[in-house]
Amino acid sequence: MIEIVMIQMFSLLLGEPVYTFAIVLAALLLFTGLGAYLSGRFPIPEKNIRVAVTALAALLLLASFFLPSLLRTATALPMAGRVILSIVLIFPFGLLLGTPFPSGIRIIEKQSPALIPWAWGVNGFFTVVGSVLALILSMIPGFQAVIWIAVGIYLMSMWVMVSSQTKTAA
Repeated sequence: MIEIVMIQMFSLLLGEPVYTFAIVLAALLLFTGLGAYLSGRFPIPEKNIRVAVTALAALLLLASFFLPSLLRTATALPMAGRVILSIVLIFPFGLLLGTPFPSGIRIIEKQSPALIPWAWGVNGFFTVVGSVLALILSMIPGFQAVIWIAVGIYLMSMWVMVSSQTKTAA
C-alpha cells in the first residue's frame, strides 16, 4: 500500500511516469534491502519490529500531512535535484519498511520453523491484495487515507506479534 502511495506522491515531483516508477521502485528496493540487511545485525528481532513499526507509523503520519506540500514546492528544482530529493526522502521509509519481515521470519524460525513457507505465502498474498486495495481505496477516500490505513495495519500486526510473544513467554 505504501509503495503505491509513494509512486503517486512522487509522480507530481518527477513528472514522467517512467521516471517515477524507476526512481521510486529502485530506491524502495535498495533501501528496504538495506533495512532487511541491517535488521539481521541486531540480535533482538522483537525489538527490531517494535522500533521499526513505531518509527514507520510516525514517519508515515508526518508524511501524510507534510510530504505533499513539500513535493509541490520542490517541483521548481531542476530534474537532478528532484531525483536526489526523491531518493533522500524515500530512504527512511525504505529502511524502516525492510525491517519487520526479516525480523518476523527470525522469530518464526525460533518458534515454529515449519511456518516459514506460510509466512512467505501470506506476505506475497497481502503484497498483491494490498496493491489492489490501495488503488481502490485511493479512488474513494484518497491517498492520505490509504497511508492511515497502512499505518493501522502495521500497528495492528505489531500488536498481534507483541501479544503472541507475551503468551508464548507465559
